[in-house]
Amino acid sequence: MTTETVSQWRGRFLKGRLDGLGDAPRPGRERTVTDERVAESVRMTLEAKPRNATHWSTRSMARGWASRSRRSDCRSRRTYPAGWTGPSRCCR
Repeated sequence: MTTETVSQWRGRFLKGRLDGLGDAPRPGRERTVTDERVAESVRMTLEAKPRNATHWSTRSMARGWASRSRRSDCRSRRTYPAGWTGPSRCCR
């Protein structure tokens, strides 16, 4: 960690105390997948097993739900890690 980084975090803390340390709004595209959709996907993968496999992979999840992308499923795995099994190479 650099001196600049520590100085930035210290300044944020002095200005806003603990609230100042939270994530600030970031530039870029708004998130398109809602928390409810992520929770629904996690619930579905924990309650059902894929055909001809022992566990869900991000590819089989994306194939099973055409509206989901593989990248979106990787984000779901990072957000809700409990219950996921098997390799997760995409989530590094």
